[in-house]
Amino acid sequence: LILLAEEECKTVFEAEQKFKLALKAAEDNFRKSHSLSYGLGISSERDTNVVVYIRRRLALCARRFGRLKEAVKIMKDLIKEFPTMYVANVYENLIETLLEMQSYGEVQSILTRYDEFNLPKSATIYYTTALLKVRLVAERFSPSVALKKGLTPAEMSAVEAIHKALEFNPHVPKYLLEMKPLILPPEHILKRGDSEAIAYSFWHISHWQRVQGALDMLRGTFEGTFRAVPFHVEKAHLFYPYPACTEATDRELLPSWHELSVYPRKETPSSLLFASGLAFGIVILMILVHQFPKPATELFNLPAQWFIHPLKQTYEAVDKFFLHVFSQIEQTWLFKMFI
Repeated sequence: LILLAEEECKTVFEAEQKFKLALKAAEDNFRKSHSLSYGLGISSERDTNVVVYIRRRLALCARRFGRLKEAVKIMKDLIKEFPTMYVANVYENLIETLLEMQSYGEVQSILTRYDEFNLPKSATIYYTTALLKVRLVAERFSPSVALKKGLTPAEMSAVEAIHKALEFNPHVPKYLLEMKPLILPPEHILKRGDSEAIAYSFWHISHWQRVQGALDMLRGTFEGTFRAVPFHVEKAHLFYPYPACTEATDRELLPSWHELSVYPRKETPSSLLFASGLAFGIVILMILVHQFPKPATELFNLPAQWFIHPLKQTYEAVDKFFLHVFSQIEQTWLFKMFI
């Protein structure tokens, strides 16, 4: 029934009906396995996972239909009944639903509880934390005033939260700021990868747009992050170094026509590139002259003659011009008078 709901059903309504039927069967199996094995066997753990998964899917269906309070109730009940089932991402789904309801206080309490349990982090957790802090200062934030007077403690906290989120997943801002086209999220995602950035932005871009000034503050902040921590591929600041293997994995998860977002590396200054190219060229020329002296001499003589010959002609023409001018001056009566 779960497979039918996810693979065969063409509408959310049909999927919800299938999940309700699956939940009845799963709860029967759950009660039987717990009564037989006292909740300690492999079958009991399997049935628990199935029940949690189906109820979470039903909550997502309710959310899609706009029944947000019902979805929140299902997720909160899941967290109370199965507090150790963190792999189901119930917390993240609950955060998304509460943000749709604009219940920012409840979202903050969930994030605090999430930190207390020291659960695995994700882009949803870090960017939601940043959004809540940005929301407090975004309306009054002005880059020009910040440059003159400096950041207030609240603004500094918001900027640090953005930096922290960006270091965890640097691909998200380009989708939130619509600098890259947003596509449907893939079925599976990779933490800290482009696939996670797409999935987060797809569901959360409306929350950032709803907070006035949040995207402007993000736009003015995210580029400075890579100047502050330019190479955390090799050396991290807050997390483990950014994994270089995410590009290959994301390429498998995302469609081939999608332009993959690559980790934004610090650009090399043009002066350094020019100096490196010049030094490399001189080394190559020295090697050629050392290995092939005669051909190299002939090769360099020809362009040298092309360059020197026009200069020589120009010099002779200028010399003749000044000689002619001086000869004309000598013939004038004013020059003879001074003599």
